[in-house]
Amino acid sequence: MAGLFDDEYVQYAARQLLDGHEVNLSAKRLAELKGLLTDNHFTLSKGQRFWLNPQGKEYIKRQLAQAKPIGVSDPELDIQQLNIHLPEQVNQHVLQALLKKDAKKKLDEADRQRLIEVDIKVTKDDILRLRSAHGFSLYLRQGSLLDLSSVFALSDECILSERLLTTVTKLLPGDVAFTHVITVENLGAFIEIELKPQCLFIYAPGNNTRLAELLVGMLPANISWVHFGDLDQAGIDIGLRMAANLARPYKPLLPRNLHDIAVRYGRPVESRKPELEQNKRGKLPWQTAKLNPELAARLAPLIEQDLWLEQEVIVMCL
Repeated sequence: MAGLFDDEYVQYAARQLLDGHEVNLSAKRLAELKGLLTDNHFTLSKGQRFWLNPQGKEYIKRQLAQAKPIGVSDPELDIQQLNIHLPEQVNQHVLQALLKKDAKKKLDEADRQRLIEVDIKVTKDDILRLRSAHGFSLYLRQGSLLDLSSVFALSDECILSERLLTTVTKLLPGDVAFTHVITVENLGAFIEIELKPQCLFIYAPGNNTRLAELLVGMLPANISWVHFGDLDQAGIDIGLRMAANLARPYKPLLPRNLHDIAVRYGRPVESRKPELEQNKRGKLPWQTAKLNPELAARLAPLIEQDLWLEQEVIVMCL
């Protein structure tokens, strides 16, 4: 049956199956492959989606080893032949689709090095959300000034694209200078936190703090940085990681009445007690070795009772 697997279309589908993917085999060119696999009970299926069982994987592996190698395509040549001209910045998924022929397949180090050599920058194209009680301006690399005063006069929130943010070199205050910048981990808390004079609030989701760190890194050291996240070990770890990236001291935002909030809204961290398993939501125990003595003392109402707090509760108590 090696002849069947000499076909490029069949070979591609076979390799997808071998990699563990579910593949639609309803195409006419795959009819023979589908019949071969199903007749020999090499697959499992759901509708038109098929995937290989262990015996099927072994069979496909043997057949591909015997098949005529398909010429490896050259993505760069394909791009040239299609007359595609890439700009200086290109979204990573577009580049992955062009270079890997799969928008979800990550670029490897060799790909990234080639892009650097031809001066093409890979962008993730995230956005950065900011809130402030007053306006300010951004000084851009090309020498222009972006005045955001009119935006903040209409709304207390502004959204910047990653591509714009990477051209910003400095934040210039308006009539009121900032004394504090507060990064907020969760969106609900970011939207609901009460704005304070001289404070800039930045949405910094815990799994993607890159753009927030970029903007905070532009601010002078005399503007104090404070991080507001869940009061649990994972939330503290995020703040500590950001502090290390920013080379700034870690200052978590804590409510003055932490004990009273903990009594009413504290939730148990991971425990062996069955009655607590329903409420732990995967939270890990406190790791006091990671905390300096001052922070451990301030978090004592939670640590001593093996509790944690969601910032969505804390935000309404500040």
